[in-house]
This record gives sequence, structure tokens and C-alpha cells, in this order.
Amino acid sequence: MVWTDTDNIRLLTGLTTTDISDDDLESLIIIAQKEVLLQTNINVIRERIEYLDDTRKNKIDGLNTTFYIKNWEGNFIADYNYDLTVSISDLALVSVNSSGFESSVAISSVTPTEGKFTTTTAPSNVDLYVTYAYSNFNQVTPDPLLKLATEYLCASYAYMRISSSQNKKVKFGNVEITNSTGKEGSYTLFFDKYLDLMRQLNESKDGGAIWGQSKVLI
Repeated sequence: MVWTDTDNIRLLTGLTTTDISDDDLESLIIIAQKEVLLQTNINVIRERIEYLDDTRKNKIDGLNTTFYIKNWEGNFIADYNYDLTVSISDLALVSVNSSGFESSVAISSVTPTEGKFTTTTAPSNVDLYVTYAYSNFNQVTPDPLLKLATEYLCASYAYMRISSSQNKKVKFGNVEITNSTGKEGSYTLFFDKYLDLMRQLNESKDGGAIWGQSKVLI
């Protein structure tokens, strides 16, 4: 589920393998993607499994093995553990019996786009609680804006790494001068683009426009 690759970053930045290696870029892509996940994930701890609607009844009757999160509508089950996949390891389900005894319930599959997961056995006579993360954006496909945000952030990290490795200090008496990219450098350019895109993503999930201004008529 890595959203981009070194070729895309090099196309965006113009950086060559002389500037930064593929191994370093791949590592920065992973770091950047985890940061974007951190900014877009919404964690839910111990949500009680209960009736949602006639389609998502969430019955705990010893027969049913299909359950839905409460935040299913318009959202997606997300990468809770930041391993760059959305899988059964991103949900933790526990059962609590009438005596208050808790035990883990094994999950066999997850459908991120439907907010749905299935268990290996059908629970009965217990309460169920699920811990997970969800997002307003599809992380599996992924949403193109998530990919672009990751690329901008990775590009800024790449220039920051190059700058830090190339900084040189020159000392004239008590005065020390260090060369750097400066405020208008490439690092700042790409990082500002990343921040701007994250603002647009937040505006989008709150119901506003992604590109352009939102207008409210009174």
C-alpha cells in the first residue's frame, strides 16, 4: 500500500541518483506516508458493537460473523498500526461476558470501503468492543490527494536531507557562516505545498470545496 515511488518523486523534484539514492528516497517515502496517515487517521478506542440499521444489524447471536463500525458511512477503515497496509491487524476486537471477563476475538477479514469486518467464529452472549482507525479518504486505492500530499512531503524531506549533508561552515574570526537552502529554498517550497494540500484535505472532509473557495449563502 505504498502510495508512490522514487520515479514519481524524481519527476516532481528533478533530483537524480547523484543527488540522493533510491534507497534513501524509498525510506523517506515511507516516513512521509506515515506522517500523512497520522494527520488523516481518526482513532476509535473500544467502540461497542451494536445495532446500526436494518442492513448492519450487528447481531451477536452465535450465528452472525459480520460486523460494521459505527463510522462506516462515507469513511474507510484505516491503517491503525502504520504498517502501510489495511488488514485484520488494524482492528482489535474483544468480548466481555456477563462476569466481566474479557477475551480477544479473532478477525478473519476486513473490507475497508464498507466499514466491515468478519470474525472466525460467531460470538454469543457477550458484549463486543472494537478498536480501530478510520479515515475520510480511501487509503488502499489510494485517494489521489493522499498520494500527492505524500509526494510533496517526501520531496521536502529529500531536499532537507541534501541540504543538511551539504551545509558548510566558514569562520571569520568570531563570525561563523553556514550555507543552507534558506526560506525560499526547495525544502520550504515543497513543505508549503504539503501544508496547503493538507488544509484542502481537511476542508474537503468537513464538507467544503477541495479546489477553490467555499461559499455560504445567507
